[in-house]
Parts: sequence; C-alpha cells; structure tokens
Amino acid sequence: MKILKIEGISKRYGVNQAVKDLSLTINRGDVYGFLGPNGSGKTTTLGIILGVIRPDSGFYEWSEEINSIGALLETPNFYPYLSLQKNLEITALIKQVDFSEIDSVLDKVGLLNRRFSKYYSLSLGMKQRLALANVLLGNPQVLVLDEPTNGLDPQGIADVRQIINDEAKLGKTIILASHLLSEVEKTCTHVAVLKKGEILRNGAISELLKVKRSLIVSSDENERLFELLVRSGLFKKVDKKEDTIYIDLGENMSTKEVNEFAFKHNIVLTRFEMLEKSLETEFLNMVK
Repeated sequence: MKILKIEGISKRYGVNQAVKDLSLTINRGDVYGFLGPNGSGKTTTLGIILGVIRPDSGFYEWSEEINSIGALLETPNFYPYLSLQKNLEITALIKQVDFSEIDSVLDKVGLLNRRFSKYYSLSLGMKQRLALANVLLGNPQVLVLDEPTNGLDPQGIADVRQIINDEAKLGKTIILASHLLSEVEKTCTHVAVLKKGEILRNGAISELLKVKRSLIVSSDENERLFELLVRSGLFKKVDKKEDTIYIDLGENMSTKEVNEFAFKHNIVLTRFEMLEKSLETEFLNMVK
C-alpha cells in the first residue's frame, strides 16, 4: 500500500538547485534510503516531505491513514541542564503522549539507566540515541531520519542501526538519508541514489546495488565464438568490443560452464578473466 507519493518536486536556493524534478513512491513497510554525498539534496527532500521546506514546484502526498510521523531532521534541540526524563516529558506534552511511555523508549535506545542524567553530560552517541527516543515517543507509524548515524563511532553506528532494524521489524515505514553506502545496505529495503538533487537510480536495493558478475574472454576465433555465444541463449548478455568478448553471467551461470561451452565447440580461450563490480564501486561510479 502506498504511504507517500512524491511528484516532480524541485527546490532552488539562489543559483543552487538543491532538488530537481524528484518523483518516487514509498510503500508501507519500506525502509527507504536516500543515498548520496553531502549536497546531493537529501536533507532538503526530507524537509519538504515533512512540511518544513516549501518546494518551488511539484507536490507530495501522504496516505490518509497515517496518524503520526516521527522525525529527526538535522541536529535535535534539547535543554542541556535538564535530565533526559524532563526533556522527554516536554516532548510528551507537545505530542500529547502519556509520560508512562518515556521509560519504554529510553529502554529501547539503551538509556533507561541514564534517565536522570543531564543532557550536557551525554556522549555524542548517547545524544543521538536520545534523539531517536524523542522520535519514537507516541509510537509513530512512519519514521523520517536525517543522517541518524552522523558523527558516531562504530559502536554508536551499530546501536542506531539495531534500533532502526528493530522498528522495521514492527512493520513501520522508515525513510532515512545517509551518505554511508554500508549503512543503507544493512538497513534499507529500497534506495534512491541522489546527485545534485536528481535521482540517478531508485528501487529495491537488492536489484540496484547487488554485485554484478561479468567474464572477459578472447580466442583466435573471436567472431565464431561471439556468434556461438549469442545464438546459444545461455547467457544474460554478450557484447564484443574489438578483440574482447564481455559475458554477463547472470545469477545461475558459472565460469566453468563458459569454459566447457568453448571446449565443446573446439575453441581454445586465450583470455579468461572474471570481473566483479562491488557495491562501493557501483555507488562511486554513479555519483562521480
């Protein structure tokens, strides 16, 4: 079921085009990541769908069934000399949520034993976890998180990732922005790769960012080999450039089968080289 539809939104700040004609649909239960380097338009996009930033053109539409959205946009503001408990009580009053939920969200983010500590005494990782507790108050159906692991050490990143995964298991829809490919891969079901405010690619992360396997082969009978490979229909894709043949193996084909295919037709391969495009390489190629 559709939770959010974005249609052709654009936003410019002076000469800087922050978002350009961005369109996509997010469904219930998706963990949707906006992935891109700094300045790619991630935060502006989240600000628009949260109603904080007005787009120059286009529109967005939330499902009428959504009762609440929990949001973490840029740096959260807390009162430094108030305890975690008191800070969350203020949020609870604003959200009209019972104070009894505070212990539950603090426990979720691992801060229950620090509930009477002053905010200023927290480490950066603890402050980020408190921000997530703040978002979780009221048990919102949708979470919108802007760089939730920004500035954290590896343990802090792992803690925040676990919280996001736990909320996703409850069937919540989560929309997050990140410049970390590894974190998007570990948490998201879908991704939109942004560059200078435009979507380069989007869809299920398993399809967009999976490792691609290709084989490079050559022989003394390249023309004949190429024709045989194409006509066989065994391979996902076969291309030829000059004296080199490129074979896309797909998911079910092994390199051994290519060698056996050539041998069966009395062709000796003079080049046999495997290429695997990593997730990182794929992403870096997209945002160059």
